[in-house]
Amino acid sequence: MRTVCLQHVPSEGPGAFATHLTNRGVTLERYLLPKDGLPKDPDDVLMVMGGPMSVNEADP
Repeated sequence: MRTVCLQHVPSEGPGAFATHLTNRGVTLERYLLPKDGLPKDPDDVLMVMGGPMSVNEADP
């Protein structure tokens, strides 16, 4: 089984989920967005991480 993790900032990763998945033999692929781009195929499981950003920020 393969899990794709989409991260918006390097500090907001899969944390305990990564430990749980890898202990069970699940492959975990991380993509830092937008730097790494999107994977061609999310495969079995797609995890989308959050970040410190807020809708109240002026940054586009």
